[in-house]
Amino acid sequence: VKHKDSQQYKESAWELTKLIFTPRVKDIACEPSIPECGKAVTLSCLVEDYNPPQCDVCWRKGFQELIGAEITTQEPQLNTVTNLYYRKSQIIFTPTPEDHAAELTIEANHCNKIIRNTYTLMLKGNYSN
Repeated sequence: VKHKDSQQYKESAWELTKLIFTPRVKDIACEPSIPECGKAVTLSCLVEDYNPPQCDVCWRKGFQELIGAEITTQEPQLNTVTNLYYRKSQIIFTPTPEDHAAELTIEANHCNKIIRNTYTLMLKGNYSN
């Protein structure tokens, strides 16, 4: 910085020590697109565009953690274009009639902030009461 009417310069430097980007939790994909009772279903979701890389992911049915499901969550990966992180998570489970219209939620816990996305499981067939 040069001050008016002065030949003196002042130089300063700063360093950004911690930059936080909150993750985006994408829409949950369901395979098959029309799930059936008694047949395996895979739900998957991408958690992306976050920093720092520490980000816990969990799945819930209603307000409880999913039990009896096979859960796979990738380690955080660096997107070299954006320099932000992403990870994919999926669950495989076999729905029962009680799972019709159940809300399945993925939660990303990043820097003590929770970001959620929910999928309503609509099973093939007639399950109305």
